Amino acid sequence: FGAFCSLANEEIGLTLFTALIYDKAGATVRRAWSNSPRLFPIGSVSPVPNPASYEAGLKVINDRQGIIEAFPHHEAILAVNCESSLALPVVVGRQFLGTLCLLHRAGHFTPDRVKRAQGLMVPGTVCFLIEQRFGSRAR
Repeated sequence: FGAFCSLANEEIGLTLFTALIYDKAGATVRRAWSNSPRLFPIGSVSPVPNPASYEAGLKVINDRQGIIEAFPHHEAILAVNCESSLALPVVVGRQFLGTLCLLHRAGHFTPDRVKRAQGLMVPGTVCFLIEQRFGSRAR
């Protein structure tokens, strides 16, 4: 995930990045990786209040209010001046594995950046598959 974070930063820019592995049965996500582990600890688990919405696909938020509405831990996100997010879904076959979540300043995720970010979904999916197979041994 570290290499993916660097690639995503070069391609579209980011302030925060987390990889979230979805547990459908438990309606939770587990943070597999973060470029800011003190703020967003690796291994931490959070509830998913609306699983159907979480699995819905690519999501773009470009303002402070959207961050407040979408993230239960929005105070921590806003504290580091992130007011936009791009959630890239990771799906293999028909199985939703989780989300690559990129955050940046307000308005950052323009249509052009979102289009370029879609090209990151294959390397992001490979990261999820490596994590699934090897877990922390791959880090």
